[in-house]
Formats: sequence, C-alpha cells, structure tokens
Amino acid sequence: MMASPAVPLINPYIAGNPVHGNMGFFGRRGVLRQVERILAAPGQNAVVLFGQRRVGKTSILLQLQHSLPPEPYTVIYHDLQDKARLPMGELLSELADELTFALNLEDCTEPFDDQGRAFQRNFLPQVYDHLQDPNQRLVLLFDEFDVLDVVQRERLPDNAAANQLFPMLRRWMREEPRLAFVFALGRNLHDLDGEFLSTFKGSQTVRVSVLTRDEAIELITSPESLRYSDDAIERIVTLTNGHPHLTQLLCSLCFDRACDQHDELPSAIPSITESDVDALVPLLFSRGENIFAWIWDGLPPAERIISSALAELFTDDNMTATEDEIEAALRNEGIRVITRDLQISPKNLVEWQLLEEHEKGQYRFLAV
Repeated sequence: MMASPAVPLINPYIAGNPVHGNMGFFGRRGVLRQVERILAAPGQNAVVLFGQRRVGKTSILLQLQHSLPPEPYTVIYHDLQDKARLPMGELLSELADELTFALNLEDCTEPFDDQGRAFQRNFLPQVYDHLQDPNQRLVLLFDEFDVLDVVQRERLPDNAAANQLFPMLRRWMREEPRLAFVFALGRNLHDLDGEFLSTFKGSQTVRVSVLTRDEAIELITSPESLRYSDDAIERIVTLTNGHPHLTQLLCSLCFDRACDQHDELPSAIPSITESDVDALVPLLFSRGENIFAWIWDGLPPAERIISSALAELFTDDNMTATEDEIEAALRNEGIRVITRDLQISPKNLVEWQLLEEHEKGQYRFLAV
C-alpha cells in the first residue's frame, strides 16, 4: 500500500498584503477603540490615522469594517492610490459603484460633476434612505490619502481629484451630519501643505505606531505549527522593533526555513533558533527591499540625509552615533551648511520610530 504524500505546511504569516479579517491581525486594540470613541463623540465626523509607511494602517482600515458596530455605522473602504490625477467626477463614480455594490442599490447611471454637488444632492440621499436606521451613519475609509498632497497640484487640471477633493470634503464635513470619515496617511502631519491641514483642522488624529513587545511576540508565536526558542523570539523583536510588516516577513522566512528542516525530520514540530534568525537577515533585506524603499520615499529630504549619514556610521545593530558624529559625517560628504532642518531631523526620526535616542544625544536605528 502506497503512503499518501505529505500535506505541505501552509505558511501562516501574511507578508506583503494587508490583513483582511481577524486571521493574522494582531494588536491595535487601542487604536480601534480610539477611532470608535472619536466617531461616537458629538460633533466628530473625521479621524486621521498617521504613521510611517507599511506600519499597518491599511490593515487597520480593513479591520474597522468588521470592528465598528453595524448598528450605528455602515463602513466602506476606498483606496486613493494612483487616483490624484483622475477627474473628480470619475473618482466619485468609482466610489458610487462601491457603495452601490455594498448596499445593493440600483445601478447609478447619473454622471457626477467634479465639485461633488450631484453626488451630494442626488446620490447620498439614496444611500441614507437605504441604511437600516435613520440615525445610522455612513463611514468612508480613505486609504493612501496623502498621495493627493504629494503631487504638484498646480500642474494638474483644475478638475483633478487632487485639486477638487479638499474643498468638497470641507463642504461635506460641514453639511452632512450622517457622513463620517477615517483617513490614513503615510507621512508626518508637519510635512503636509496648508490646504491639507486646513481641511482637517477640526479632526482628531491617531498615531499608528509599531506593535508593542507583547503584540509582536503574539504575532511571532501564534502559529501552533512552529516553535521558536526564547532567544529566537527576542532576536526577531530586536531586529524588527515590532514593525508589523518586517515581523511578518521575517517570521514567514523562518517558517520556510523550518519547513525545509521538517522535510528531513517529518515527525518533529519545526523549530527556529536564534542562529536561524540571524542566517535569514540577508534574505530579509533582499525580500524586504520594497518595504525599505516605501519607508525611504516617505521621508522628507533632511531626514533622508541624516538616515544616510547614520547608515554610513553604523557597523552593527547596537552601535550608536552622537549628534557631533552625525555632523562630522555630513561634512565628510560635503554637506557643510548644517541647516535647522538637519539639526532637528534626528528628533523627527525618533518621533517617527525609525531612530531611538539611546542616551541623550546618541541615536541608533530601531529596526534591522
């Protein structure tokens, strides 16, 4: 009798894509509760989530679709990536299609103007009429919202979404009490332009940070099909600093490595040691290249210069650099005028959770 082929182990870690639903989603309970409290408060109709890129903001938005209670809220997610140059009327048509599908409305054939007037006067009342309760609110989750601020809006047509969305949103926030918003930004609020900030001057902000130590350990150890030594867990936490995307990716690589060992010893539960983790660091840099590129692209020029100088100074993950050493490294690179932006950049990178002030005036990177 032939033995049945072994069932391949399925990698439980989600590396690369946002997390949908509860499977693979760890931590963030405080962020989810804070968003719900803000939306429930009288007079509040907008929340801004901000944090470094690839830190899990999209996964939080997708989780809000399930965590916000359905009685007071109907929640719709919309991704604004690559939408800055679209005519505003076209973007509203896409949003209307998503609402029509989610709420089982009749197909909307009416064209929308670029100022959002027809959408507000004609389409939104249909949506409200279809909600289960007259007090129920429609919550729009807008992802990658800061892409509208990155483009040079003056070079775009007047009807482009990047030019029309801000005045439209300000009008809706004033005039539509049954409409609420959650926006996700991958940039520091201080780096956004005046019109962007004026749109959200009355909105509350919620920082999305890296995972806490306990949350990161929960993510690492949750799969029952893999065992980690205590030293391996500690090494992963140290290398990734709880960055969810990097933690998922490194654990995914650990799982693949353990599966190779499992093929040799199929009766044993795959296990990972600290030396296994260290051996995977070069592969983490290779596979995670796009993550680092996204984080780098989200940094202002001064913070990029400081990060480059620190990378030249550091030789291992425990090394620190003082402000004087950073300034000397900049001068060695021909940067002889140390502007205020460069002087405050280390503090900004600490706030952005990319650097840690190890001792007063001494800095080190927090992840790999």
